[in-house]
Amino acid sequence: SKYTYKFLHQQHPSPPRTMKLYTALFASSTIFGRSAGVSAATDYPLEVSNCHLTTTVEKTPERAFVASSGALEIMLAMGLEDKIVASSWVKEVWKPLMPGFETFPHYPKYPTHTEMFDLKPDFVYATYSSAFDASKIDYAEALDVETCELVIASNVYGSNRTYCRQELHDAGIGTYLSTGYCE
Repeated sequence: SKYTYKFLHQQHPSPPRTMKLYTALFASSTIFGRSAGVSAATDYPLEVSNCHLTTTVEKTPERAFVASSGALEIMLAMGLEDKIVASSWVKEVWKPLMPGFETFPHYPKYPTHTEMFDLKPDFVYATYSSAFDASKIDYAEALDVETCELVIASNVYGSNRTYCRQELHDAGIGTYLSTGYCE
């Protein structure tokens, strides 16, 4: 979209941050079958390795739940608002992206598992790993599994965290986590 072009060609203050942004834009454009500024189709199935998890995306996601502003602004800049069913943790976006931002519901924090699964997402795209944290959204209850398997000891939070990305994939819901915030 025209916003993607403008966004990609701005001067960015930090090369590492810029590289993370370009990586996320490339991954998003590949998964969602659109290219940032270039007309190209994605061939499915598509194998995606992301933050210690490799999975196959069978088709273009049609109903994405997007958590936090980084992931959301990337999707909006690519003109993917028609693929978003809801977002969380976002109060505002860059002004040129506002028309797309106003086309779907927003949760001030993470929704309950019932609210989220009532949206029938086929993909969850998040900036931060907390979007897949079982203590934030009760994925085990929603997916009818005893527990999620990935437990990571955390010095940052002072306790272990359990993440549910594999279980979402097993249920047919794809995920992508911004690589700067891997579990």
